[in-house]
Amino acid sequence: MSENAQLLRDIKKGYANDKLFDLIKKDVAKYPSFSMKDNTLWMKNVHGHEVICIPRERKIITQILDKAHSILGHFGDDRTCEYVRRWYWWPSMVKDTQTFHKMCEPCQQAKGSNQKTMGKLHPLPVLTKPWDSIGMDFIGPFPKVSGYNYLWVVIC
Repeated sequence: MSENAQLLRDIKKGYANDKLFDLIKKDVAKYPSFSMKDNTLWMKNVHGHEVICIPRERKIITQILDKAHSILGHFGDDRTCEYVRRWYWWPSMVKDTQTFHKMCEPCQQAKGSNQKTMGKLHPLPVLTKPWDSIGMDFIGPFPKVSGYNYLWVVIC
């Protein structure tokens, strides 16, 4: 049996275990976005294209995301989710794709920093006389003594 035929068989069997799709499957006429073809539940996506409804079973979802991720490459969860939406739909697609992406070791290793690059270090100037440069800081709070509870530290 081919991989695609096995996946389709698992999807059809999974509808019975998924409460949402089992409810829709019992009375498809009540839900205009959904339709049944060859015991497979289909839904119209945002673009008006019919896509296969996937039951919420880890094995099936992981298989679909793994295949899509390997086809696209390690470009991130947004691109993977957008690619999968062309053919499939399940209620927690975005969250599942993000979770799958976080578990992908090559994606995490190749991920660049999202912080602004650090500037070059500048050495402090050599001072020529006292009090040319000072540092100040406040330390505290301490228990109040004569109405004061902080210490002002000045370093030359």
